[in-house]
Amino acid sequence: MDLPPLTPLEQQGLEYGLLGLSLHEHPLDTHRVWLEQHGILGSAGVQAAPTGRRVRAAGLIVMHQAPPTAKGVHFLTLEDAEGFINVIVRPQVYADYRAVIRGSAFLGVAGIVERDGAVTNLLAERVAAIQEPVPDFSKF
Repeated sequence: MDLPPLTPLEQQGLEYGLLGLSLHEHPLDTHRVWLEQHGILGSAGVQAAPTGRRVRAAGLIVMHQAPPTAKGVHFLTLEDAEGFINVIVRPQVYADYRAVIRGSAFLGVAGIVERDGAVTNLLAERVAAIQEPVPDFSKF
């Protein structure tokens, strides 16, 4: 049985998963124009946003932690070509979007910008998968 060919985004995701880096452009670069046209920020935009602002951001999941001492809170790190976005996912939000978070390499996150000293976090309210041919943010 022949499998369908991988999309460029799937190929880059596998490359990233196997090697920990991309040998080509960042996987989200193929969507950058679309993301910008829809007001979806990258890491630099989240860093520049004022505390308390509701924003939408996107990135490649490079870390997912759920320490037992965090009382059900999950911590994600998303990456784009410019840097990283720290995402805090409260237990109810994680329960609502568990399948998306666990099943997608590329995420869009809508939430509130928070700061603790020099550290900027995005407190997630909604999550969506970024898929080919363009991100599916219909409920985002």
